[in-house]
Amino acid sequence: MTRHFKTWLTAVVGLGMITIVTAAAPAHVVMSSQQDRQRVMDQLKITLFPSGPGAYLASTYDETTANPYPKLPDPLTFNDGSKVKNASQWSRRRAEIVEMFDREVYGRRPKTIPKVTWTVASTTDGVTANVPIITKQLVGRVDNSAYPELNVTILATLSTPKSAKGPVPVVLMFGGGGTAPAGVPTTTACTLPGAAARGASAIATGWSRRRTRRTSGRSTRRWKRAAVCQ
Repeated sequence: MTRHFKTWLTAVVGLGMITIVTAAAPAHVVMSSQQDRQRVMDQLKITLFPSGPGAYLASTYDETTANPYPKLPDPLTFNDGSKVKNASQWSRRRAEIVEMFDREVYGRRPKTIPKVTWTVASTTDGVTANVPIITKQLVGRVDNSAYPELNVTILATLSTPKSAKGPVPVVLMFGGGGTAPAGVPTTTACTLPGAAARGASAIATGWSRRRTRRTSGRSTRRWKRAAVCQ
């Protein structure tokens, strides 16, 4: 600290001119799906995606070319070529497989992930395919202490057989998570300036994917929910 700076600081303090400036939270940036996709691609340095098989191309159904990888890697062979010889070695091989999935399939998770606090808002009894079930309305609140301007609420319904005495397998389906209970903040809407809220234009034209008692059974036959619940 120089002598001139010390003299200036002493004068400023004496006049009561020091002002503490606090950094304001950054503005809530709203992007379209395409803009967000491009942002992620730029961060990952991805310039393009290779073209994949077409759903309506005859070559897609050619059995001679349908499997470009006819020889799959042995899950019981370590990356160095050695074999898994006993059960105690499986955990090390499993870690290698998980690493490959994280790197090549699922992608890395961010180092810092906001905590989600789950609560049970309600519990109701019901029947699906003649099987008594218990349905719980779950509410997940994402910790937004790092950015209070953005609320994220995750709604989910969990239905399990009423006769279940322990853990049971479940089928994860997107949509139809229920309605936010009273007093629970809803997720902050991401609406582009000048654009209608997400889904508003579709609803205005009479299109809706909301399931009802009349239509839900029509689509659930494909899932064989009776077999799932049993």
